[in-house]
Amino acid sequence: MTKLLFPELSYKITGLCFKVHRKLGRFCREKQYADVLESLLKENNISYKREYEIAELRNTNIRGNIVDFIIDNKIILDIKAKKFITKEDYNQMQRYLQVSRLELGLITNFRSTYLKPKRVLNINLHSDNSDAHWDNLDRFMKITKQMKIDEAIRKHPETIRVFEEFGIHCIGCIAASFENIEQGAKAHGIAPEELVEELNKAIRE
Repeated sequence: MTKLLFPELSYKITGLCFKVHRKLGRFCREKQYADVLESLLKENNISYKREYEIAELRNTNIRGNIVDFIIDNKIILDIKAKKFITKEDYNQMQRYLQVSRLELGLITNFRSTYLKPKRVLNINLHSDNSDAHWDNLDRFMKITKQMKIDEAIRKHPETIRVFEEFGIHCIGCIAASFENIEQGAKAHGIAPEELVEELNKAIRE
């Protein structure tokens, strides 16, 4: 299995999307989500292009592919506010990736109760692999007490909500990268078994 693409940048984008989701909830328009996200990107000094014509990136004649965001010229971010992500949404992202010749796209559906950006790899550059495979595998990888907090969040962004509900707010801090879930729970006076149970519930929902 190939190495996860742009883990740090993906992690930052996902964290900002969670902030937007918490602030606006599930039932706003795509533009409203994009407006708030743009302000957060500026606050965090993350380079981006918004509502950008991909043809300008690669100087191509294939026009009409306008993406919501290109983050740091590395990741395409497509914002949705709909019941379900469909195959058409995936195909649209593939078209964006192939025209831009970028490797990774994120489809984020703010209508979801528990936000989980979908990672899509450019199949022309990663024909043997797809982050869809990561998503499918992750569904069957149970979270354990020995798993690092950072690893749990990277693989299952929807667990951020659970950690915060338990009062564990060290998301993104250095400790999360070397402290496992059991250690983090005990440091906050939480029964590790209870936390792990709720984390696994979140990834099953």
